[in-house]
Amino acid sequence: MKVYFQYQLSKEQQHEWLLFWKNCKHSHPRQHFMYAEIERAKNRIPLFAIGKKNGKIVAIGIFSIRPLLFANMCSAEAICLRGPAFDDIGYGREYLLQVIKYFKYLYVGSLRISPSWYFPEAESVESLLKEINFNSYDQSTRSATGIIDLQRSKEEIYSSFHQKHRQKINLAKRMGIRICPATSFEEASIAFRCLKTMRSERGIIPMSSEEFNATYQYILKDQELGIILNAYADSTFLGTIWGFFGPQIMNPSGYAVDAEACKKVSSALTIGPDLFLQMCIIAKDRGCIGFDTEGPAVDPKDPIQHFKMRFNPTKVEKISQHIYTCNNVIKSLEKVNTKIGKIERIIESLPYRLKKELSTYKAKV
Repeated sequence: MKVYFQYQLSKEQQHEWLLFWKNCKHSHPRQHFMYAEIERAKNRIPLFAIGKKNGKIVAIGIFSIRPLLFANMCSAEAICLRGPAFDDIGYGREYLLQVIKYFKYLYVGSLRISPSWYFPEAESVESLLKEINFNSYDQSTRSATGIIDLQRSKEEIYSSFHQKHRQKINLAKRMGIRICPATSFEEASIAFRCLKTMRSERGIIPMSSEEFNATYQYILKDQELGIILNAYADSTFLGTIWGFFGPQIMNPSGYAVDAEACKKVSSALTIGPDLFLQMCIIAKDRGCIGFDTEGPAVDPKDPIQHFKMRFNPTKVEKISQHIYTCNNVIKSLEKVNTKIGKIERIIESLPYRLKKELSTYKAKV
């Protein structure tokens, strides 16, 4: 196998990449070549790694690197989000060994990957990663999630939801709640601001304006690779859900609700179930066979997990993020950056948290 590393793809290479991505069973939306533009907007350098055997692509990966010194040498880490993509374990092994060798040459601190494989099929990938000295990034080599089966009829998908979710969906319809795609930058921006507020309140690093602009321009604008659904009561915005289309699985990338706006319409209104249902229907119409709830749906005590459990997804496990240390000295610098990032997240979320605590205090008084 020969692995080619390059910072740009020609039109012919884009065509080859897309053909493999569409037909690879273990492709994830984020391994479409257009997602490289989002990494650039995040001040990262996307590096395309193409594995070929007998002239045909057998593995692909977009590796996002953060330079410490200059353009392409000495970087804190290289991350391949939900990739690389490959179907053959043998080819995957050859590919990863050459990728490791290349990033050591570039003086990269660590290499982080998360191939899009579900268990039990993923057991072979899990063994492969252990064999070539990848370690779990977050304690466990597996992460729990839920898959909503979209191969059923739309009526069967709706009927499989918990009664409480079906009641909320029916209530939203009776109230005339409108759920529709964001067809303009202005409509998408409303959704972005809602999502940014929610993430800040939870202490999650919010998407930057630059990243949002790139995501809209390259992924969401034409609704080919992804879509934003917004919910409205007349002209009042209530909430949003974002989804990315893969060859087989749809992956939500964001979900947020304007709780105050919903309460003003009705204290009984919950629009989340209807937003998820409509996204499932759109994904099914696009040919997806499953909807990954993107996160564990196993703990009924957690409100978010409890919400997901009511969609009655099939509980599965998938390969979690794995990390390979290429250079211990450079990796240590990344640990410092991580600690600084955590402090920045706490500081950034303080105004939202204080506002929430104040609202709770006033309600009690």
